[in-house]
Amino acid sequence: MRSMIVRMLGTLAVLAVLLGLTAPAAGAATTVPGRAAVAVAVPAAAATTDYCGTRTTAWVPDGWGTADFRSACALHDACYSATSTTSRLACDNAFLTRLRTACATAYGGWNPLRYACYGVAWTYWQVVRSWGAFAYAGTGSPA
Repeated sequence: MRSMIVRMLGTLAVLAVLLGLTAPAAGAATTVPGRAAVAVAVPAAAATTDYCGTRTTAWVPDGWGTADFRSACALHDACYSATSTTSRLACDNAFLTRLRTACATAYGGWNPLRYACYGVAWTYWQVVRSWGAFAYAGTGSPA
């Protein structure tokens, strides 16, 4: 029953993102409580970022509700850069962890919005896994 509720909230969250029903974002965090931190090599030279989305998809929100995804997106952009030695899969998995961290920070405890935010984070991860290969310029595995 709980997993069904989480899935339904995630679906509603995705619809909210697609319809542009997002609020201004607030501060980011570094870890999700109870989860191991994910480390990837992010080159300092890769400071330019589009945050969430690309130059042609600027409409992609940089957060959901009070969850701020900008840091996760900026680090993901750096991880995909030509100076990165991290594999695409490691970049994407670290991205998901950071998105979930932003959700956990914004909506602590058992808050239904936290689980809806996790659904949005999962959607962002699915998009970069499905469509992000063309943007990966690193020297790690492109898979």
